[in-house]
Amino acid sequence: MESIRSSFSFNWLSAKFFTTGWDFFLKQEASVLAFLCGLMAVVDYFRGNCITCAIFHASLIILVRRFLAGGICNSTRRLDGKIVVITGCNVGIGRETARDLSGRGAKIIMACRDTKTAEKVAKEIGSQTGGELAVMKLDLASLASVRAFSEELKSRERRVHILINNAGVGIFSVMMFPYSKTEDGFELQMGTNHLGHFLLTNLLLPLLTHSEEARVITLSSLAHSYGIIPFDDMTYEKGFDRNQSYANSKVANILFTRHLAKKVKARRSSLLSAPGGRAVQTLEARGGDFRVSWYAALISKSSVEGAQTTLHCALEAEQDDYSYYFSDCAAGIASAIARNDKIAERLWQVSEKMVKLKAITNIASVMMCPYSKTEDGFELQMGTNHFGHFLLTNLLLPLLTHSEEARVITLSSLAHSYGIIPFDDMTYEKGFDRNQSYANSKVANILFTRHLAKKVKGTKIKVFSLHPGVVQSNLWRHVAGTFASSWYAALISKSSVEGAQTTLHCALEAEQDDYSYYFSDCAAGIASAIARNDKIAERLWQVSEKMVKLK
Repeated sequence: MESIRSSFSFNWLSAKFFTTGWDFFLKQEASVLAFLCGLMAVVDYFRGNCITCAIFHASLIILVRRFLAGGICNSTRRLDGKIVVITGCNVGIGRETARDLSGRGAKIIMACRDTKTAEKVAKEIGSQTGGELAVMKLDLASLASVRAFSEELKSRERRVHILINNAGVGIFSVMMFPYSKTEDGFELQMGTNHLGHFLLTNLLLPLLTHSEEARVITLSSLAHSYGIIPFDDMTYEKGFDRNQSYANSKVANILFTRHLAKKVKARRSSLLSAPGGRAVQTLEARGGDFRVSWYAALISKSSVEGAQTTLHCALEAEQDDYSYYFSDCAAGIASAIARNDKIAERLWQVSEKMVKLKAITNIASVMMCPYSKTEDGFELQMGTNHFGHFLLTNLLLPLLTHSEEARVITLSSLAHSYGIIPFDDMTYEKGFDRNQSYANSKVANILFTRHLAKKVKGTKIKVFSLHPGVVQSNLWRHVAGTFASSWYAALISKSSVEGAQTTLHCALEAEQDDYSYYFSDCAAGIASAIARNDKIAERLWQVSEKMVKLK
């Protein structure tokens, strides 16, 4: 019953379903329809059936195939200037999704494990659409790979408009290896299909949080209808069934989408889950004969047809408090477990623990650079070092508010000791000194941390600011004499590894009380008098809220 309900949508009952998109359908189904209708005509001939019967049988075949082909995305929307990240898009549904969205003007980031094949596909699609496609390495079965990918993407792009969690492994993929683990010790299907995408999406949320609409689409499956979440055995040490494991990972996709939607509510983000379709023909399903058999083409969708609901979610679908799950380009009805908010919340908490998603570390910075402005009109150092992290942390607070301990760590500097907050000239229109501006942004880091600690008091969130030391890094690029590359830099400064130690201490071991917000050399330090002033901290918070429009 759950399977029937989950596959049900009102779309195929409407007249529009059977009266639109015939040009697309006939183009995709030409060879299959020719084969089936030809075969039926031969049967009718030898059985002596009349021409009316033959026409009726042919019409019935076409209508059945039209039903099996599913919904069609008829959107004409353009995506010029938009950034779209698609996982596993070198084959199947993902490849057709990338092809379509590239043709609409989007820049496609192809996040794939097999980059060699992906490069060939990118070249092929680019020659057809004239669009820009960039291939990046991503192995969702490796949390280290997910983290490396997200860091590289953040260094390349300032924002992402659409994230499509398409990649996955299925029951055919593990046919030859009934039970296998990821490098992090997770069962392969749950680790790749759910935990990999869970971590990826959370790490990319800062790029999805901007003034424009953003969408996160996660491909699930009709198999979710018999899925459960085995909280007492998430790694299947007590027993394993590959079909059940696949179903469990697919219901996890929908539960993840459902809880994420709650966490980003009030932002301009849409979170949608879509099944690929009925037994889509794709090379993603390795290890089985079904995908290459002649009868697969008779009862399944092509990859292009399978991509239609993904495209609908990326381009047109509207989300409300109930519409998280889509099928055949229309809102569908997920299983009872997939609609259970308590299970969704518990899965989120368990997933956070499994992928070790507990802390925000605000490291990015600029130092002592000439006067310039951010795109929002802020002086570059104050805008990047303080305002950017202020907004980011506030937007991610919902993800940090859970039953387990969470930490926010903001890197300051010893330079904060001569910093002030220029409330009468926050954009330095009246005068600018790059050294003073840097010091001001660093004292702002500590004041922000101090006031944030007050705001989250009573929760399990701990906040820290720190001085990493004088570290050899690219931060010195604006300082005359290229200190970072000089021979004497190595004599008086820390290496990057040494400079990271206090950050690691704050992330792992440091304890916070009413006085310990500022750390140096893996121990509580003493910040400047201004950095300890609660009135200045509160005023800076209010000014910052106004400047970044956080209300």
